Amino acid sequence: MSWLDPELDLRTLLSDGAVDKLCYQKKVFGSINGVNATFKTFENRIVDASLLVYVDDVSVSIVSTDFIVGTFNVTAPPPSNSVVRATYYWQYFTDAELATFLIFASSSVGNGIDATTVSSDLIPAAIHYAAGKAYEKLASRAMEPISTEYLLEEIGQKTSLPVERSRQWKSMSDNMYATAKRLMDEVYTAFGKREQPAYGTIQGNQLHYSPQR
Repeated sequence: MSWLDPELDLRTLLSDGAVDKLCYQKKVFGSINGVNATFKTFENRIVDASLLVYVDDVSVSIVSTDFIVGTFNVTAPPPSNSVVRATYYWQYFTDAELATFLIFASSSVGNGIDATTVSSDLIPAAIHYAAGKAYEKLASRAMEPISTEYLLEEIGQKTSLPVERSRQWKSMSDNMYATAKRLMDEVYTAFGKREQPAYGTIQGNQLHYSPQR
């Protein structure tokens, strides 16, 4: 039996669906001076068509948007001293990013690069390998520079937050990799094969094995 919808299953495991993460009336980046009309949400990867923008609590029209980056243009530059906020859903990953995690996962269970052909008994291990890679990506992303404006306005002086978040994501990644390895070992044991495949690949600090054929 093939894996019917690997991307949907992975999004479900990661709680990364189209309506899982809502930002409501959140301030955005950009100069508010009566001239500038370009702004940016703090989060990237905005869900298409979910973005609503308000100037002083009044809805305004958007003329262009880059949903991946989170930038958008409003019809008229907001006047000085006004407040610009946005409501939107966002996701951790694009479909293309999930596809790369699933290629890694499929290869990690010895199935080549097509996750849809992973056998049903190895799907649990594969999806946890993919989740491990996803959380590993979030750990790396958490260390990317965060604007001073965000740090001061949203989290006060907690400048250690990126490091703390990165450690949390790394811990989740490690747990997913460990679960994936255990699940794959259980499959080998159930079928009377040796638990540890004959060869491995290095992925960061993790050692992942592919099944012996």
